[in-house]
Amino acid sequence: MTGYLNLKCSLPESLEVELPEILSASLILGCQVDPGVEGRTLVLQVFFESDHRDDAIALGRVLETHGATGIVLEEAPQEDWLAEYRQGLHPIEIGHLWWLDPHPEAPTPAPPGRIRLTIEPRMAFGTGSHETTQLILLELERRQLDGVRVLDIGTGSGILGLASIARGASWVIGHDNDPQAIFVAREIARQQDLSSTPSYLVSTAACFAEKSFDLVLCNMISEHFLPMLPDMIRIMKDDGEIVLSGILETQKASIVDELQKAGLEVSRVGSLNEWVSITAS
Repeated sequence: MTGYLNLKCSLPESLEVELPEILSASLILGCQVDPGVEGRTLVLQVFFESDHRDDAIALGRVLETHGATGIVLEEAPQEDWLAEYRQGLHPIEIGHLWWLDPHPEAPTPAPPGRIRLTIEPRMAFGTGSHETTQLILLELERRQLDGVRVLDIGTGSGILGLASIARGASWVIGHDNDPQAIFVAREIARQQDLSSTPSYLVSTAACFAEKSFDLVLCNMISEHFLPMLPDMIRIMKDDGEIVLSGILETQKASIVDELQKAGLEVSRVGSLNEWVSITAS
C-alpha cells in the first residue's frame, strides 16, 4: 500500500458520542475528530486503506444520513497519522483529582494531589477528552469506593474502570460487546501505576447474576442504554447506584421519567456544556 484514503466531513457536535457505533460497521484504519470553526460542529477524518474505496463511499452515505456535510474523499500519502496526532497531545486535568496523560512512553508526573491515568489514544472510545466521560470521572472524584464492586458497561478504553480502581474499588469488571475495545482496554490497563486492574469481559449485561454490583457505570447514548436498563437494575444491589452519561441536556427530562418508571430514584444530575449525567438508586 502506497497511501490511504481520507474521508473528511463536518458533523453536528451532538453526533460525537454516536460515532464509535456508526464507524464500527466499516473497515477503517482510524479516525480523528476536531472542533469545527462554526460552533457546535466537528471536523471528522476517517482513514481507509487505499483499496477500500467502496467502503469509504458507503460510510460517506451513512454519515450524510446523520447530518454530515462537505463530504470529501481524498487520497493521501502513507504516513503514521496516529503517531503525529499523539505527538500533539498534552496531559489534561479533570476536576480536582484526575491527571490524564496520553504518553505512556514519556509520562508526565501528576501534580500533587492528582491521580495519573495513562490513556493513550487507541481504537476505542474514552480518552477522557469528551464531556460524557468527564462527567462520570467527576462523579467518581466525589466518592471513596473502598470495598465497592463496580461494573463499567460499554467500557471502551477502560478509563472509568481504572478510575474506580484508583478510588479504592475492590472488584471492577469492564464489560463491552466489542472484542476490539476489550483488547484495547487490557493494553491500556497494563500501562497504569495502579495496584490492580479491572477484569474484562465480552458479553451482554444479561450474563451477570442478580444483585452483584454496588455501582454500575454506563457511558453510552440513551438509545443503547435504555434497552439494557432492566438488566442494569437486576444486577444492582438493593442499596446500589447507577451513573449514566451520554445524555444530552434536551433529553434529561425524558430520561429521568424513564428511570422513575423503572423504579429508580434520581439523586443527582451533573452537567457539562450540553451533556448531562444522571445518578440514580
